[in-house]
Amino acid sequence: MIVEVANGELLTEVKINGVTVTHTLEGNQLKIQVPATAGANTSLELISSGVSATYTVSFAKVIWTGSFVTTSAWEGNQDLGWGNYDWSSVQPGTIITIYYTLNQAVTDWQLKLGCANGWAELPTIPSQSLEAGSTKFSATLNEEDLEVLRRRSPDDNKMYGLVVSGCNFTMTKVTLK
Repeated sequence: MIVEVANGELLTEVKINGVTVTHTLEGNQLKIQVPATAGANTSLELISSGVSATYTVSFAKVIWTGSFVTTSAWEGNQDLGWGNYDWSSVQPGTIITIYYTLNQAVTDWQLKLGCANGWAELPTIPSQSLEAGSTKFSATLNEEDLEVLRRRSPDDNKMYGLVVSGCNFTMTKVTLK
């Protein structure tokens, strides 16, 4: 995390959720190493000369990165399905964001968030047409969506989880916040 600060040279300690973290100062930019456990409503405390200021910050948790190309054939990425991600820790109201680049050779881009078992779209998040120039799609997961993602296969008891499918874009990252 990078934030601009005034009088950064007076800073003696940085804490995230009460734990001291590594930080560096370059000019007026404070670079803070954020632990992977940071998420929504994280406490950030800046301490200097015995005085502290505490802020609440929400960090997105990256749950997938890579390069997954979809074409007009509607490929689906199952990396967050079949037990590869633990959806039981996700709370209703969490925002899922899919980051992508659009295939500029076409003008029809679509995205669907679905269950890896049967690939049906999530109950409250219909398939989306993506807008020209867009780089991400966000939706709020509610309890009904999470119940679908948490269902388990009777064969191996793995969570069915998420499949991201669509056409004419390259998925690069998925976050939860």
